[in-house]
Formats: sequence, structure tokens, C-alpha cells
Amino acid sequence: MKVIIISRGIPSDTYPLYGIFELDQAKALAKSGIEVALLAIDFRPFAFKRKYGFFCHETEGVKTYELSLPIGAYRKALPLLSRLTLSAYDKAVKDFGQPDIIHAHFYFMAAIASFIKSKRHVPLVVTEHSSKLNKNKDEISKLDIRLAEKAYANSDRIIAVSSAFANQLHSNFGIHCDVVNNIVSTKSFHYIEKHTEKEPFAFVSVGQLLE
Repeated sequence: MKVIIISRGIPSDTYPLYGIFELDQAKALAKSGIEVALLAIDFRPFAFKRKYGFFCHETEGVKTYELSLPIGAYRKALPLLSRLTLSAYDKAVKDFGQPDIIHAHFYFMAAIASFIKSKRHVPLVVTEHSSKLNKNKDEISKLDIRLAEKAYANSDRIIAVSSAFANQLHSNFGIHCDVVNNIVSTKSFHYIEKHTEKEPFAFVSVGQLLE
């Protein structure tokens, strides 16, 4: 099976977490024997310093096709971005081959990917992570609602990263989601068993400290 994952971008030394979910999934799929390529579409504005253009390279063993353009307000320029992404997709297919599945992460990338599906007739799977949608519908912007509805209406399968999030998406958009939790590399953690009965212990939770 061949899979092309459509990502917001690719992790770099400057922005090591940008596109990390997508890259981790690509590496896991490749390790399981699936032919996988990453189509990284980075439309962030000039403030995010990087090299612009279309590039083909390997990222941690994953074939990567990267389109980087400082367009900025991507959610408001869907027709233009859809055509640019289709062009990048066609270039990737010439080298990688025709995929059996397109797998887009986040509703805004999936809305763009739905244009590829309509033109190239490849099944579309969407994995939703965005906390922008993990709230009551009246708290979500009208633009984000339109993009999410477009993405979900044109997808063949929708995945949420938790059961609670799947329930929220069902409440907001009336969709059914399969649940596949975000993957974690166990190589980063080392379990040491302790036999203590009276010593107190603490739970530690670590996340991004963003306002």
C-alpha cells in the first residue's frame, strides 16, 4: 500500500514541533512496511524564517516533498492554496507513484486535500487534532466551521485523537470518528519498577505552556 500524508510542514531545528504529529505517523507507517511519503505544505508568513520553494528530500528516513511559500492567511485563500497543493501533489506522484490513500492531518489541511480528492479521485482519510474544534460549536469561528465541514464532508474516514474529542466532534458536526491516539516513541521513556508501600509519590504532567 502507498500512502501520502499531507502535513502542515516539517519539523526543523528552529521549529522542532511543527508537523511533528505527521512525521511521527509517517515513520511509524514506514516501519510497519507501508510505502509512505510526506507532502509538507508550509504556508506560514514571512515571520517564520525558512527556505521557500518546492523541495524533495528525506526526513528521518521518510521521503518528503515540501512546498514552502509565505502566503500567511491560508484559511482565507483556500482556492489558491488548493491549486498550489494539487500541483505539489502531482510532482510528488511523478516521483513516488500513485497513492492508495491520502491522509491529511488537521481540518484546514484536509479542506485543501479534499480538492485533490475531487481532481485525482484518491480516498481521503482525515486525522483531527485541532484544539480549535474541541469546544462548543458557538465558540468556533464561522470560517473554521466552514473549513471543517468541507473537510469532513469529502473524507472517506475521520479519525480523532481521543474518545472525548471524538464525542465533541460528533456534537459539533454530526460525524462519526474512529479513535487513534497520538503515538509516542517508547524509546524516550524508561520504566523502573519500585517496591515501596509507604513512600509518597507524585504524578507529573508536561505540556506546552502557551497562553
